Amino acid sequence: MDKIAPLVPLVPPTVVNAGTSRHGSQREQRYFVGRLWSINMSEYHAEAKYGSRSVQLMPGTIVVIPPDTPRTFYGTGIRVHRYIHFRCDDHPPLPDVVVFQSLSRFNAYVELFEEIVSCFRGNPARASAATWLMLHRIAEDVATSESGRVHDLAAGSRSREIFRKAVTYAEGSLGCSVQELARACDVSHNHLIRIFREVTARTPIVFLRNLRMEKAAHLLEHSNRSAKEIAALCGVGNAQRLNKVFRIVHGVSPTEYRRRSGNNT
Repeated sequence: MDKIAPLVPLVPPTVVNAGTSRHGSQREQRYFVGRLWSINMSEYHAEAKYGSRSVQLMPGTIVVIPPDTPRTFYGTGIRVHRYIHFRCDDHPPLPDVVVFQSLSRFNAYVELFEEIVSCFRGNPARASAATWLMLHRIAEDVATSESGRVHDLAAGSRSREIFRKAVTYAEGSLGCSVQELARACDVSHNHLIRIFREVTARTPIVFLRNLRMEKAAHLLEHSNRSAKEIAALCGVGNAQRLNKVFRIVHGVSPTEYRRRSGNNT
């Protein structure tokens, strides 16, 4: 496991950018943010490479990335991850990226991330303090994991196999219900709920909602389809329902999201 002694800087970092990023439109996508530090948060299965280190991303994975570290994401299928880019000139160097999985506390990290996103432009001091707090929490969780008190599911466990099958089915049938998803995985409705809570700390309903809205965001950004068409393709019924759910997940209306993405078609 990674050494965490240099993980927390002596002073709060300066947040440069924070938000969500999409990859998967190409089989291989590369990113580089220069002298900035990064925190990445994932809720999906994928392969990534940070510098020379290959990482299997899973739901609940959090990665702290030192400056000057190129990163590459592999695979197709649109995936959304959360990121924070920050500057901290007096931060001691890390020997490598820090990677850990925290299923039980991931929602708490998401809440802290959302606070950072909401205030890093209007209240940079607050965003700085929240990012500093996140680094402290990451250091504590990594230390706990190193001491053996945190145990993640084995990569080849039956639960993960069922979860992967569910994800594959849902990606091809965005309008499916939880009951249909359970039947496709040959498990009961209640057992599927337990597996999703075990692997992602969330319910299948939330997973399906987020998956549909990831697809909706991609279509808004890369097509000229109407809201009605996108709603049908994403399995949410109608434009009114799309507008309501999209606001819950992305914080803005589909129209505003398309405008901000620069898609004026």
